[in-house]
Amino acid sequence: SAKIDSKVRRLGGGFGGKESQATIFAAMSALGAFITQKPVKIRLNRHTDMTATGKRHNFKVFFTVGFTATGKLLALDIKLLSNGGNVLDLSGPVMTRALTHLDNCYFIKSLKAVGYVCKTNTVSNTAFRGFGGPQGMLTIENIIYSVSQYLNRPIDEIRKVNYYSSQNGLKTPYGQIVKNPRIEKILNEIKKLSNYNERIKERYIENFAMFFMPSLLIVGSTRNQWPIIMDENTADINKIGMRFLILLKPMTFNE
Repeated sequence: SAKIDSKVRRLGGGFGGKESQATIFAAMSALGAFITQKPVKIRLNRHTDMTATGKRHNFKVFFTVGFTATGKLLALDIKLLSNGGNVLDLSGPVMTRALTHLDNCYFIKSLKAVGYVCKTNTVSNTAFRGFGGPQGMLTIENIIYSVSQYLNRPIDEIRKVNYYSSQNGLKTPYGQIVKNPRIEKILNEIKKLSNYNERIKERYIENFAMFFMPSLLIVGSTRNQWPIIMDENTADINKIGMRFLILLKPMTFNE
């Protein structure tokens, strides 16, 4: 490698295809340079680039969940299958992060989670922004939604009874302690400032009127937790953070 000089143009962010999958074309360039004994440049057109570069891992999830009549999660047995593509690439770290984000903002007393990276005949899927975190958080949010539908209760009510708290528990499945949880305080403040409850009521009125008007008001919220930093194991930066996202957006439908 000391005899190889490889130059790459400015890339922007360094995740996924930019981080690892350029080696395929770097190897092609190196082989061409070795055979011709001249500098070789490979530049893909956009179609080839998008076709050959891996995408975000899609997941298939199987789960069994136990919960009380109030929606409190007691136990979760879950299996994650990710589409890794034809080579491993960054599929291992992506699955690791998905598994450590399954709890999101919720305390689950008994959790068994297993992840499998599946080899398939597609391009090698790779890391995108979130690095597996979004897949894990989306999984538990769908479970929370399923519980709310089964009990016929508002999803925010089910979320509330499951937050990390001194009453529920503060220890994550991977042993990290959630210190000084402020999610209830933050949620109450945001809902007050955004008139969230009033807007939720207005949404049903707007949705009913959508048959007569070409617009639909979407009001919704979600929570997400970002627990473990990538590879840095320094104690002072490996901390849990929680965010609350609220969407208040009118959508227009064109015929």
